[in-house]
Amino acid sequence: MCLTVYLGSDVSITPAQPGPVGGLGLEPASWIPPVLSGHRFVYSLGRIGDGRKLECSCLLLESVDWSGEGPWVFSDELYPDGVECPFETLRDLCRQAVSASGWATLVSDDSGGARLSCSATDYQEAGYLPLHLITRGSLLFSDMPWRRWRVIDVPMPLARHPLSGVSDS
Repeated sequence: MCLTVYLGSDVSITPAQPGPVGGLGLEPASWIPPVLSGHRFVYSLGRIGDGRKLECSCLLLESVDWSGEGPWVFSDELYPDGVECPFETLRDLCRQAVSASGWATLVSDDSGGARLSCSATDYQEAGYLPLHLITRGSLLFSDMPWRRWRVIDVPMPLARHPLSGVSDS
């Protein structure tokens, strides 16, 4: 199956402008994972395809290849050239989502957007995700386990990387 990324929010989210073909877009989720059932609004995120139809979220996939010079981060072949970085778009959408309540929920799985028989406990709790860490190369979607992040907006000096616990300052 394909990576699917969902965004749960207590406010309605509208992109600043419709994204171009190949960029990251969002639409109301046709199926709501149980881990997002407490949110008023749940969106599927994916690549904007021809005819404006939303496709999978694989443009957010990243992988690491190790060489003698250290690690190299690679994006999925669907990563767009010539349009806004999908991680910048994702960060902007998450910023809108946290604006009212102070947090939102970002969820990933490999459902391809299909309805699944699962429970909230099937999703690994990945901790807090400060907005400024939603960037290309962050490896948020480096593999496809089922994860849930609490997206928050904190000043950069107060933020800590959710995986290492090392301060950014």
